[in-house]
Amino acid sequence: MKDIVLVMTWDHPNLVTQNFSTIISASFESYNQRVVQISVSKPINEQFVGIDFSSISAIFCIGHEPLAIRINNSELYNAIDCPFYVYVLDTPIYNLRNPALVKFLNDSTTNKRLHVLFAEQSYIDLYSRYELNHNKPNISFMPFAGFPNINKKVPKLDRAVVVGGLGTQLSTFSDTLIETINNSNPYDADESELENLNNTINSESFNGNVTRAIIDNFNLPASELVDTDFLTFACSLDSFIKHRNRIKAIDSLKGFPTDFYGPGWDSMYKDVPEFNFMGEISHTDISRIINQYKIAINFDPNWENGVHDRVFTTLGCGSSLITNKNDFLSNVDGKIYTYSINNPNLKELAETACAEYTDSHNTVLLNHSWYERVTKLIQST
Repeated sequence: MKDIVLVMTWDHPNLVTQNFSTIISASFESYNQRVVQISVSKPINEQFVGIDFSSISAIFCIGHEPLAIRINNSELYNAIDCPFYVYVLDTPIYNLRNPALVKFLNDSTTNKRLHVLFAEQSYIDLYSRYELNHNKPNISFMPFAGFPNINKKVPKLDRAVVVGGLGTQLSTFSDTLIETINNSNPYDADESELENLNNTINSESFNGNVTRAIIDNFNLPASELVDTDFLTFACSLDSFIKHRNRIKAIDSLKGFPTDFYGPGWDSMYKDVPEFNFMGEISHTDISRIINQYKIAINFDPNWENGVHDRVFTTLGCGSSLITNKNDFLSNVDGKIYTYSINNPNLKELAETACAEYTDSHNTVLLNHSWYERVTKLIQST
C-alpha cells in the first residue's frame, strides 16, 4: 500500500520554507497519509533510513532545491515511481535560472507524473505558450493560503504594519528603468522597442508581469522563456521594478504611523518620524505580529493573479488589508483597499482603512486554507 508522502524542502534562515512544509504536511496527513518531512539542508541518506520507497504515494517539493538529489545516479523523480510535485514559491523566472528545474519542466512535457506548481496564474498563462517537441509542460495553479493566527485576540493598534523586506536589486548600476533595460538587454532591439517596453512597464495600467511585457514587446518566441540570457534580463528588470515600486509605495505612506518588520527599510526611511523599525522576524511570527494591528500593508512580488500568503493571514486576523491591485482578490472576502503599483496612495488608503475599521471575524481561511489547496491538488491530479 502506498501511504507515504515525502514533503521536501530546504532550511530558510527565517523559517519560511519550514513553515510551508509544516502546514502542507498537516494537510496531507488529513488524507491518512504518513508524511515524512525531508530537508535537503541536512544529510539526506540519514533521513531516508527506514523509508520504503515502494510505499511512497507522492513527493511534494517546496521549492526546486530537492531536484538536486539523486539516487543511483538518477533524478529522484525518475528513481521513485509516484506523482512528483515542485511548488515554485517565487516568481518563476528566478527559479528557472536553475538548470534542474528547467529539465524537470521539460521532462513534464512527456511524463505526466511530474507536476510544476506556480502560485501565480498569469505566469501559467505565459508558460502555456512554451513547448518542447510540440508538447506543453505540466503546469498547474496552486495559490498561496493563509497561516492561521493561534494567538489570543488583542486590541489592535491604530497603526499600519509592513511585514517583509525592501528587497534587493539584482542590477545596482542603474537609477531608472530605461537605464536598467539598456544595461541588461541581450537582444538586438532598436531604440523605439526599448522605449515601448519602458512605457509599458511604467503605465498606470501595468500590474506586474514584467516577463510577459518583455516577450510581447520584443515579439520573442516562447522558447526564450527558459533561455539563460532572457531569464537574467527578466530577473534584472523584475527586481528593479519590485524594489522601485515598494519605495514609491512607502513614499506615499509618509505621515501615517507604521511599523516595519524586515530588512532594508531603516536605511531608507530612518528620518521619517512616524516610522518605527522593529527588525526581522521569522515566518512563524507573522500572524502573531499582524494580529496586533488594524492595518497591514502587503506587496505582491510583481504578481497579477495570485497573492502572497500575507493577504490571507491578514484578513484571517481580522485586520484590514492594503495591497496592490491583483485579479485574484476577486476571490477573497474582507476589508481590502487596493492601489496601482505605478500610482500608489497609501497614506490616503491607510487613513480611510483606519477610520472605517470595525472589529469583526473574517472567515477567509475557510476557503483559502492549505487543506483546501491540497484537497484541490489531489482532486485535480
